[in-house]
Amino acid sequence: MAQNFYSLDVTKDVKTVIPQMQTSLESVASNFSGEVFPTANLFVGMKCYRTDLKNTYKWDGTDWLLDSPSFATDDEAKAGTVDDKIMSPARVKTAISNVKGVSNGLATLDNTGKIPTAQIPQLSYVPTTSKGADNGIASLDADKILVEKAKYDAAGNVITDTYATKDGLTKAIDGMAVFSGATDTTASNKGLVPVAAAGDQKKFFRGDGTWSTAESGLTKVVYTTPGTYTWTCPAGITMILVTVIGAGGGGAGGAYLNNTTVCPNGGGGGNIIRDFSIPVTPGTDYAITVGAGGNGGAATKNGAPGINLGSNGGASSFGSILYASGGMADGTGALIYGYSGNSQIILNSGQSQTTGSVGGRGGGLFGGSAGNNSTPPGNGGLGSGGGGAAGKYDNNTPSVKTGGNGGPGMVLLMY
Repeated sequence: MAQNFYSLDVTKDVKTVIPQMQTSLESVASNFSGEVFPTANLFVGMKCYRTDLKNTYKWDGTDWLLDSPSFATDDEAKAGTVDDKIMSPARVKTAISNVKGVSNGLATLDNTGKIPTAQIPQLSYVPTTSKGADNGIASLDADKILVEKAKYDAAGNVITDTYATKDGLTKAIDGMAVFSGATDTTASNKGLVPVAAAGDQKKFFRGDGTWSTAESGLTKVVYTTPGTYTWTCPAGITMILVTVIGAGGGGAGGAYLNNTTVCPNGGGGGNIIRDFSIPVTPGTDYAITVGAGGNGGAATKNGAPGINLGSNGGASSFGSILYASGGMADGTGALIYGYSGNSQIILNSGQSQTTGSVGGRGGGLFGGSAGNNSTPPGNGGLGSGGGGAAGKYDNNTPSVKTGGNGGPGMVLLMY
């Protein structure tokens, strides 16, 4: 049988020549060595060292079987295919250097020299660096809306915009996610509300990018001048609040009768129906009437037939729905004739004086002031009766005054 021997290079260190020594030892221990198996003079148990495979094989009578472990090559060490192979320290270092893990971290290896799957972090969303099929779809779970991007660029600098777009969101302005659709980066085109200036803090921000003062919640229409008017219901209005006030009655004139000064009643206050809710129809015309205040009565002196009362106040109304009668000239309050048709409210009557020199105050919410020795009696305010006139002596001569006029009525609409 032929054997091949390898001379040792005495200029190399021991670690380097160990594989060469192993090859020579394997060759000596074998019955045959070479790059092919022998085919003649075979017997069971004979050995052959294959110099090309660097393994020793034994003939079992049928086939050549691997007899003992052999040294691993560099490629086998790098690939990790070193089962039943002997590795030199250099080969062990090569195998370990090819095991990957977290930088500066610790990882337990399994029996195959790999990091267990359980120790590898799992992503619950899709990184933008991940690759997939062309035109493929990446599904996100319910808890992830944004797709995370790299936080550092190639130079190691922090990337400010660290999130990608998702369903209508565009690049952030000042760290805020805004809606897409704008063509520039101005705040007004990005759906952001800018900080209001000192003069705009009580205003609201309009869609055109300007600040505006909020309009009043209710429209008010007021009629205070006696007369008849027509109100046309605007589009979109189906319910209004109506206040109707009748005019006040005129106060009675002062009198000097039977050598006695008489200060009569002030006029009665007009009726008021306040904040009455009425259904209306857009485009329909409604008639409005504002009553005129009653005139004050003329003064009466000796020889006259008696006290002169003023005239009654005029009624105010809204269509045929609400009707507020005016105050009476005799100082009594008005009766209400309104939506219900059968209820009545008696307002304040005018006051009266039977002796002395002070006239009676007008009735109602805004009654006119009473007359006195030196001034004429007061006229009524809105819906109020006029004040009664006063009588007095002037250089032992009786002197009396005319009664005050009643206040006009009013109709107020709010919607």
